[in-house]
Amino acid sequence: MTGRAAMAYTGNWWAPDYRKAAGDDLLILPPPDFGRGTVIGGGSWQWAISSTCAHPNGAAAFLRFLLRPDEIARMADDAGMIPVSEAGAALSTDFRRGGKSRAFFDLMQRFARQRPASPAFSAISNSFFFALQNIADGKDPHDALDDATDAVDQAIADAGSTPAPQPGKVRQ
Repeated sequence: MTGRAAMAYTGNWWAPDYRKAAGDDLLILPPPDFGRGTVIGGGSWQWAISSTCAHPNGAAAFLRFLLRPDEIARMADDAGMIPVSEAGAALSTDFRRGGKSRAFFDLMQRFARQRPASPAFSAISNSFFFALQNIADGKDPHDALDDATDAVDQAIADAGSTPAPQPGKVRQ
């Protein structure tokens, strides 16, 4: 948006700003395949039921309500979140067939993989973001990714969770 780069690798929540900046020149591309298949992080963690919830049945009823197609469409249009179902997308202004954000729904349907179920996820996500930002700003890619790996390992240790098996650091 500032003219520093020809491409931005980001999420659909930035689409309104990019549409405003680029107008009809905006092009939404499929994500790259870095050698292990094309993947988009799928799912959001906005809603959950705590293990200490005093009214789990009521909380579950509320979540069922939110998962109705009309509510999915409302969240999609109001918050820019990609609908989790075709029925919700069909009722959405932005994500229905022909809608200005439909490309994101189609890409999600084709390439989404659930994010890791870890309380460390936000730290994992931020570490990846900052590594890419540092690389874009000129830092050595191996150093940036090694630093991100260290930060992720520490976040996982701090959270007391274990992620899915992954390869080690970039440099071994």
